[in-house]
Amino acid sequence: MEKMGINFIKRFCLVLLSFVFLSCTRSQKSNNAYTPSIDAMHLDVKDVENSVQTTNSEQKMNRNDLWHGDDGCVCVLFGYGFNDDTFYNEAIEKLDKEYGLEENGGLILPVKFPDDLKSRISNLRSFLDGKNIRGLILLGAPEDTYKTISNINDDWDGMCPYPIYSFFPQDDILGEEAVCNFIIEYERSAEDEVSTEGMTQKIDEQAEDLILSSVRYIMISEYPLPSDSDLHKHVQNIAGKRKIRRYTDQDTGLQSINHFIIED
Repeated sequence: MEKMGINFIKRFCLVLLSFVFLSCTRSQKSNNAYTPSIDAMHLDVKDVENSVQTTNSEQKMNRNDLWHGDDGCVCVLFGYGFNDDTFYNEAIEKLDKEYGLEENGGLILPVKFPDDLKSRISNLRSFLDGKNIRGLILLGAPEDTYKTISNINDDWDGMCPYPIYSFFPQDDILGEEAVCNFIIEYERSAEDEVSTEGMTQKIDEQAEDLILSSVRYIMISEYPLPSDSDLHKHVQNIAGKRKIRRYTDQDTGLQSINHFIIED
């Protein structure tokens, strides 16, 4: 009986030590992440609609007023349709001029697929691990990106603390809807609705302004946008002059909450 009692105590101590270790690990990971203020979790559309899209240089936001080096960085993934040298270099030049690059103490952390991830989108998870990420912008997300994002969410117990915006994905759209704050794309063909294999997603050649407005929105909102009645307005602010509407399933007639289509 005494031996059984000792074994029980040993097992209890091992379980307790494991719990403490996991708690410390999770706490350390949380300390490395940007933590939004409680007010940022209740973003009012009216507070930002005149701040994101502006042409008046006197009203242009000063990045130093909204962001400091300790606040983290915004990762921009350049995937299919956005990873050619011409677009990539032009976009990086604009982002560097506007916000600075993370490697030089700036805000933007660019990642080019497949080059920077060894041709595996799953490597995005380790690429971001340990970095102080404030937001993630996906451009032309390749197939199975949603699985990687799902794993990243799991690292945060299903509650990723930063926003994830997806533009013109070539990934499974239902998977993207499940893991991203919102998706913006052009209408897909009937074939693409069934399978993304060989999909030729229409690419917006003027997408640089979408990236810039997305970064500005992340700097203002600080938190994933809630899937409420205001989400459409928030996404329209980011889209700017492009008119968007919620995606409607052709078979069921149901509208998506966070999937939006750019009207031609």
